[in-house]
Amino acid sequence: MAYHNVCRHRGAPLRTRPRREVCVPLPRVGVGARRQLLHAPDGGCFRGGIPATHRRLAPVAAAEWAGFVWVHLDSPRQSFGDYLGAVAERVAPFRPDDFALVEHASVEWSCNWKLAVEAFSETYHLTRTHPHLLEIVDPKQSRFDEFGLHNLLSLGLAVVDERYAWERPGELTSSLLARHGIDPGEVTGAPDARARLQRAVRERGPPWGRLRGPHRR
Repeated sequence: MAYHNVCRHRGAPLRTRPRREVCVPLPRVGVGARRQLLHAPDGGCFRGGIPATHRRLAPVAAAEWAGFVWVHLDSPRQSFGDYLGAVAERVAPFRPDDFALVEHASVEWSCNWKLAVEAFSETYHLTRTHPHLLEIVDPKQSRFDEFGLHNLLSLGLAVVDERYAWERPGELTSSLLARHGIDPGEVTGAPDARARLQRAVRERGPPWGRLRGPHRR
């Protein structure tokens, strides 16, 4: 269970105070660590008192899965497990709980958020919109699975589209090779690049073994 982080009086944001007490700046109403009302200015002046249903922060449905907190702002009609369905089983082998943030990037786009989401939901548009990506992605080999309300797009890197043949790695492939400790100058072609990358990944093993330390979530 989680709680809305705003005052039920005016919707003002809450802030942390000493002793784990939360205080609403106006009119300085105190809420305890258990989200119950501690004090309110001139509380005795309320005719009939303060309703019991308004003595706590408003609850909101929440669950933890794959290292994320999932929130439902309405009354959910099914359990979180039923909502995930087959997705949880499909993702489990990758052990998402052991993932850690190793890189962060922020980009501002002047577009509707739905357009941004849809751009990463398929690879059909790459051939005409982003032809340079054919150096490391073959749109025809991508896989799109549907799981009721959810879908999953899978694609392999360093899988070169035959329409983008190359003998020497370009910028994208070189960056990918260097990230795995491979000298791009030693690579002779696309098949060689993919074979070297596969070997490097197998030798280094799964990533989660390296996620133990100060940077682990």
